[in-house]
Amino acid sequence: MVLAHVALMAQRKEIRWESVGGELNKIDWSFNNELWFNILVIGSANKKMITGKDSIRSAGMVIAYMVMGNQMTRSEVDDVRQIIRNARNDDSAALSRMIP
Repeated sequence: MVLAHVALMAQRKEIRWESVGGELNKIDWSFNNELWFNILVIGSANKKMITGKDSIRSAGMVIAYMVMGNQMTRSEVDDVRQIIRNARNDDSAALSRMIP
């Protein structure tokens, strides 16, 4: 479901899936990565649960940023920034690294 969200964003931005899909293997998918744990399992670092639909969207937005952040609007990037800050319970948390 998360990758479907990424695919939809790529389609809306007229970015070929082949150019995005290949970058997905470069993402650290480890469940030890606290960002994914906080977004997909508990919803945020402060243990506030969010619904499955929202966690899927949040993870999709973070992944979309990682693979096509240069194509995202300022509003979309701000949304990703807030998702990461909520997940880390840190108002100064930095954006995830984009994959070149």
